[in-house]
Amino acid sequence: MKFSYQIIISGVVQGVGFRPFIYNLANRLNIDGYVTNSSSGVLIELSADKKRVDEFILSIRELSPPLSNIDSIEIKRVTYKKRFEGFEIQNSINQNLPTTKILSDISMCEKCQMELDDRSNRRFNYPFINCTNCGVRYSIIKNLPYDRDQTS
Repeated sequence: MKFSYQIIISGVVQGVGFRPFIYNLANRLNIDGYVTNSSSGVLIELSADKKRVDEFILSIRELSPPLSNIDSIEIKRVTYKKRFEGFEIQNSINQNLPTTKILSDISMCEKCQMELDDRSNRRFNYPFINCTNCGVRYSIIKNLPYDRDQTS
């Protein structure tokens, strides 16, 4: 039997590829709902049976992106029944008091270094090269939640 759940994940979960990770995981597990950034972390609303939600949470804990660091996962079964079709990444929610953490700037990873040095790569010698596993975050963020339009 399907139930509706709200999941709030706090910690270093923005700017590290967390929403695409959640999207791909939900699709792999056939879970309907959405994921979004909020000022307090990542918010997920979904409909699924308890067994699938347990597998989803376990996979989040075990497979989360390398630079992420989960402080807490709060799971609430909610009484309303939203009807979701598929899983999507929604626009961020800007709440009053930002409490999420932003990762400090990280040096370039090995993969980006290879792209930077590869003359046949379109990113050859590109001065701003980075990916979700490396690069600047703290020095470019203007406001939370972490979204491209909130960065310099």
